Amino acid sequence: VCRLSSVSTRAIERDLAALEDKVMTLGQEADRLCSIHSDHGDQIRGKHAEIMATWEMLKAKAQERRRRLDESYLLHRFLADFRDLVSWIHDMKAIISADELAKDVAGAEALLERHQEHKGEIDARERTRLTDYQLD
Repeated sequence: VCRLSSVSTRAIERDLAALEDKVMTLGQEADRLCSIHSDHGDQIRGKHAEIMATWEMLKAKAQERRRRLDESYLLHRFLADFRDLVSWIHDMKAIISADELAKDVAGAEALLERHQEHKGEIDARERTRLTDYQLD
């Protein structure tokens, strides 16, 4: 849903960029018409002001939509990362909680090596998560 909304929003933003030139041209045309038809100048300026107010409102709505879409994307990304992290934590807890004991020196060294690998993975994930979601 977020991807479709993002594609749709980008299309709207492209359309607005293309229309902005037309709106500015319309403003120049309004100025030209006011100079030619001074008796209708107030009416022309009023219509132009109405167009500009509507245009600004439309641009503000597009910006608000972009802001909300970006926030929604960040929320979904955070929740997906949260689910992945919780799953990983459960897996690590199961690995760490295993009551496996070494029967000889080679087995103890292998367990110690696995422990160091798991600790390295935990430390790496912790650094990654802390940099991904720094709170301001």
